[in-house]
Amino acid sequence: MSTANKTFKTLLAKNLSVEVFTERCDEPFLGFIREFNDKFLLLEYYNSEQIFAGIIVFKRSSIRRVRWEVGHERALHPGLPKEELTKKLAGIHIGSLENVIKSVDRTFGYVGIRSVNSDGEFGVIGKIREMDSSTLVVTELVPGVPSHSTMLMLHMQDIIYIDAGSAYANDLAAAYGLPG
Repeated sequence: MSTANKTFKTLLAKNLSVEVFTERCDEPFLGFIREFNDKFLLLEYYNSEQIFAGIIVFKRSSIRRVRWEVGHERALHPGLPKEELTKKLAGIHIGSLENVIKSVDRTFGYVGIRSVNSDGEFGVIGKIREMDSSTLVVTELVPGVPSHSTMLMLHMQDIIYIDAGSAYANDLAAAYGLPG
């Protein structure tokens, strides 16, 4: 077992909070590792105010460093009842990028995508329209205009993480009549 996998296994077993840093983000993502494999890491995410803010599934290749034993555990505020969170986490499958995206969309009613390429970083919240191993097409949920949505095509290779469950994303989804 690799050092990274041994470390993630220990952090998961001890339920220690971690800070995850990605390739283009100076600010860490705070939370608890809930599942991992050689390609993905599922994080129960807390925002900068240390309030539950959903889940993030990182491509392991986009993670640059992980920090722990920083003493956040007692200050974190759960956002969902434990049973509801456990049910949502169980619905997320991290076997492949397609499985991650489909299962997050199915579990939350939408999917948040963060991608990065030579043009910079880009985020979108949407509903899957079509997908294969190289391309994702989503109906983009446009803030403030629930009667209007746009279509967007993204390259799967540019995706660095998938997220869902934040208050903002849930409110946006609700404006479109989607479960959040």
